[in-house]
Amino acid sequence: MARKSIAQISIFFIILISVATWYLLNNTGGSDGSPLEMIPSNVALIIEADNPGELKNKINIENPIFKELLEISTVKAFNDKIVELDSLVSDDVLYSKLLSESQATIAIFNDSTGGSQIAIFSKIGKNLSIASLKNYLETKLNRDYGVLDISRISEGFKIVDAGSGITQYIAVFDGVLVYTKSSDLLIRIFDTHGNKIPNVLDTPEFLKLQKSSGSRVHGRVYIQYSEFFKLIQPLVSINSKVVIEWLGNFAQWTEFDVLLKNNELILSGFTLSDSISNHASSFVNQKPVNLRALNILPYNTNTMLWLGLSDFSKYYYTNYSAAHADGISKKLNYNINELINVVGEELVFASNAETTGSYEGNSWFAIKVKNEEKAKSILNRIALNLGYSKKAKHNNYSIGRIKDANFLPSLFGDAFVGIKNNYYTLVGGYVVFANSENSLINLIGYFETGKTLDLNDNFKNFSDNIASKSNLLIYVKPGGILRRINQYFETSVSREMELVDNVIKSFQGLSFQLAGGNNISYTNIYTNHARGVHEENLALWKVLLKGDIVFGPFLVADHQTKSKNILVFDKLNIMYFVNADGNIVWDRKVDSKPVSDVFEVDFFKNNKIQYLFNTGDYIYLVDRNGRDVQGYPKKLHKKATNGIVIFDYLKNKDYRLLLAQSDKKIYNYSIAGKEIKGWNQPKMQNIVVAPVERLLANKKDYIIITDIENEIKIVDRKGKRRIKVSTDLKKAKNSSYYVNRTNSKGIIITTTEAGKLVYISASGKLNYTDFGNFSQNHFFLYEDFNGDKSNDFIFIDGNNLQVFDRFKKVLFSYDFGSDITIAPSFFKLGRKQHVLGVVADQERTIYLFDKKGNIIISKGLVSETQFNVGDLQNDGKINLVSAAGNTLYNYRLR
Repeated sequence: MARKSIAQISIFFIILISVATWYLLNNTGGSDGSPLEMIPSNVALIIEADNPGELKNKINIENPIFKELLEISTVKAFNDKIVELDSLVSDDVLYSKLLSESQATIAIFNDSTGGSQIAIFSKIGKNLSIASLKNYLETKLNRDYGVLDISRISEGFKIVDAGSGITQYIAVFDGVLVYTKSSDLLIRIFDTHGNKIPNVLDTPEFLKLQKSSGSRVHGRVYIQYSEFFKLIQPLVSINSKVVIEWLGNFAQWTEFDVLLKNNELILSGFTLSDSISNHASSFVNQKPVNLRALNILPYNTNTMLWLGLSDFSKYYYTNYSAAHADGISKKLNYNINELINVVGEELVFASNAETTGSYEGNSWFAIKVKNEEKAKSILNRIALNLGYSKKAKHNNYSIGRIKDANFLPSLFGDAFVGIKNNYYTLVGGYVVFANSENSLINLIGYFETGKTLDLNDNFKNFSDNIASKSNLLIYVKPGGILRRINQYFETSVSREMELVDNVIKSFQGLSFQLAGGNNISYTNIYTNHARGVHEENLALWKVLLKGDIVFGPFLVADHQTKSKNILVFDKLNIMYFVNADGNIVWDRKVDSKPVSDVFEVDFFKNNKIQYLFNTGDYIYLVDRNGRDVQGYPKKLHKKATNGIVIFDYLKNKDYRLLLAQSDKKIYNYSIAGKEIKGWNQPKMQNIVVAPVERLLANKKDYIIITDIENEIKIVDRKGKRRIKVSTDLKKAKNSSYYVNRTNSKGIIITTTEAGKLVYISASGKLNYTDFGNFSQNHFFLYEDFNGDKSNDFIFIDGNNLQVFDRFKKVLFSYDFGSDITIAPSFFKLGRKQHVLGVVADQERTIYLFDKKGNIIISKGLVSETQFNVGDLQNDGKINLVSAAGNTLYNYRLR
């Protein structure tokens, strides 16, 4: 029999438990535990609910998952039958109250023919006699049904449907009503009640888990693995039987507490694995570890099996003997213990295949390694020993191959037999195996372009309910595997699932997670309904730098390619030049972190562009190849206290460089670095840290200097005072200056530390307008937010954004999840659309708002610094470039 990877089939575990729980809880009730004395010990699945009537109403009315499941014909037929049965007792207040308010239990068993047997128990107490119930049903049922005695069981009767031939059985034992369609099961329940057959309470493992179950939950689910996976064998494809056998020995019992939310099903509890032969025993004494492999997996991964192991060598020798390791060492002609010792905390199998035929070419197995060079050396030696010395190259990645189809499963278990050809390379600290070179190249492409699962907006929403640390995670995206469902299920089951593809696609994901302990492990199953999933909008590429990014990114023109390049600086004082394709063209050291923006200049006036910026001690001018222009960097005699700015007054490339230094004076240099004659060197009372700003109004220049105490001086091109401003003005430190285009109250507008809008007239007179109370740390922008050709007033203070029109009417407001500490930006997206961009650095997220206040890009744009927007490739497409940690991201906006 062909052996299939457990990673392919392991989704049964979460799919079947989740669906079975919903399927049955949606239509029946639960129990207080007394029926457990009547349930034979070979039960496969037990479902309890404390208030079935309340639960049923909650599900029917509120839950979108139930509404989706009703589109499945078998579920709808089952529900219709329950509605029919409900109608039988709805006329009798006593019966209706007893059945809806009594705790109820469902028990499911295997039968000898490969099918299932179901019994429903309701703890109704002594208020209902079997005789009265029988008489009631005889009067309610029509002549197509017969209500008859059961010869062996005096406490019960049977209902025979003459039309279909179906017989249903009802009995009452010690105040517990029992319903089933199986006479054999009813007799076994009767014998269990009479202590002739062991019940589940005779099982120590069950009792241990029962004590851990919650009381304030919607229900409880108990699974006995050895029986449960016999139950589902008829549902699976023939090549998957071996996997079902593996899962059947996963553990002994699991208890789940059931929590139902509006669009979520959460099963959480504990798994017991006392036997060393159980697979879950492998995690005993393994500490839960962080899930980090998402950073290398494709963003559209639809199946994943992940193992987190704090000590892989202990895990290995828990599962295999020393003789097993010796056998592998002999086969590979290499001491396999060296490889075991270099394996890190994570093993993960993942696939993004959408069809059965594409599965082998779109699946990967990744191993976190402690030492990349050592791991590479070991694998290369093993490859040589097995007769394969060829190495392929892709970019900076070397691809080798180990010619042993059983290499991975012999080391890591049968869960990873899906990879047989064993091509391998190192990606982001992981050794990644695949079935072909092209498969590895595809994964490298996902990784290098930033299209990884950690950036998938839909997965991030789903994974909010996945613990960051565990030992086992199985994840499935149901809609993503729909076209290869026949890999897992028997033909008739696959066909039925394909007919309800809209239902399957409405589930965002399914996950099973386990965190190990001594012999009892925390276990969680989660699924949610998300009809309106976000469109994927992920980075086109991402670039990892040597250190965390502390300045930039800046988009700069390229006179050779006519595209845009990116300049960025890291904490190691390294300057990087990254091209539009995401390749680092060069990097070089600078003396310290820049304090200015990067400006484009044409030093030689020959249409070739250089890049100018300053640090505290130097002015740099760097050409496209990373070389210093002759005479640069220029050492400053006094330390710069702000960032340099460049003005080209006549647009003739006769640049003026304005810079504040530690003597509190503003210096004016030519592009050659010489001081400009005739410049008066304005001096402030305090040091200046904000860049000098220039406004042009009524064909006059207004050069504005703001010191650290937020006092301002407005001068002309020669540094002479143009406007004498009242010393009462204290400008807000995060507010810029703008030419007033709203009224005639003044030439220049800004805001004060108190948050008031201030108009500065040509005479220096100040006029104020009050838009509300704002702190001294507020940000202020003056832009046409709503596109009506009239500038609006934009305030961001703390976590609150407000936009006012000229009449002080609030056009839009928004509350972020954290305080905004990075200046927002306003930019064009295309020819007409204006966008407000806000970085929430604590969330590492960029928000983009259109003129109506709609968030035009879903949360998925990562940033911890100011971002930049432009047409990188000069192809009319708009890119957003951002930075977080040591990673530079490029997103396509339009």
